[in-house]
Amino acid sequence: MNKLIYKNRVPHYIESVMMQVFHITPFLEILKKHRDFSRAIEIGTADGGFTNLLADYFTNVYTFDIKSKKINLYDHKNIQQITANMHELNEIENKLLPIISQQGNNIIFIDGGDKAKEANLISNYIKSNDLILCHDFSIDANDFFNRGKMIWNCAECYEEFLNLKNLKRSELFDIGLNFAWGTYERNF
Repeated sequence: MNKLIYKNRVPHYIESVMMQVFHITPFLEILKKHRDFSRAIEIGTADGGFTNLLADYFTNVYTFDIKSKKINLYDHKNIQQITANMHELNEIENKLLPIISQQGNNIIFIDGGDKAKEANLISNYIKSNDLILCHDFSIDANDFFNRGKMIWNCAECYEEFLNLKNLKRSELFDIGLNFAWGTYERNF
């Protein structure tokens, strides 16, 4: 069964809307081969389409959303849903930090309501081999209008919005741009 389908020109994971480019799976393959990730963390669950796709690629998936909602897990047993506001330090420290401080590498997909704010706050806590990715990303407005809009329909996060004292481009940065993801790691 093909789990990725187009319905009304919108990518879906089976029946759940997936707010990603339809050809996202090669990027997930690249990320999975790049580093051994103990867990994938998603900030911004939406309808759960991308959450389920992540569960096909990563052993442990944690999805955080500001709203308490029940998504269809399609028999995935490796997804944990957590209600939390990733704009609040106490929520990050109480709900996210115990997960990302565990042994092993984290890959964090930021796709919430204020991606730059979430990335900047969470970047204070990631470890040296963790990756942090921002969706709806273009380097700047010129990049979006000259390249990005051919890939994805919006740019909500530009590099100038990120705290580059904490973050630096990962070696997968240029690849991520082809899928509307800015790919960063901790700048030590």
